[in-house]
Amino acid sequence: MKFATRAIHVPRVRHEGAIAPPIHLSTTFEHGPANEAIADYEYVRSGNPNVNELEARLASLEGGSHALVYASGMAATTALMDTLEPGSEILIHSDTYYDTRTVASELMEPRGVRHRVIDFTDAEALEAAVSDATTM
Repeated sequence: MKFATRAIHVPRVRHEGAIAPPIHLSTTFEHGPANEAIADYEYVRSGNPNVNELEARLASLEGGSHALVYASGMAATTALMDTLEPGSEILIHSDTYYDTRTVASELMEPRGVRHRVIDFTDAEALEAAVSDATTM
């Protein structure tokens, strides 16, 4: 299947006969009496049809088996940092969003993941900062 075809036809899910996927605006989905999910979704942040379809399309377009999307850049950044092992090191550009440094210092440093703030426009400083522990 060509790229453009995959972009519009993956996944092949129809919702109530709609050709184009509808935009789901619900933040909460129906629950049972014990607060259990009745359908596939409970709360918009833990999953919803639009996110699932976007992830399926991105995985197909990139030739992957799965894709993950996040509600914000900080959510993606935090999730990525959370995959690092103790002893790892992160280089952060000096012009990066401030809270990226906050996550690195307040959440990652206590877990043994070091970070350094470097001016990435200074190629020599950046090259000198890279070590065996640096995660790229």
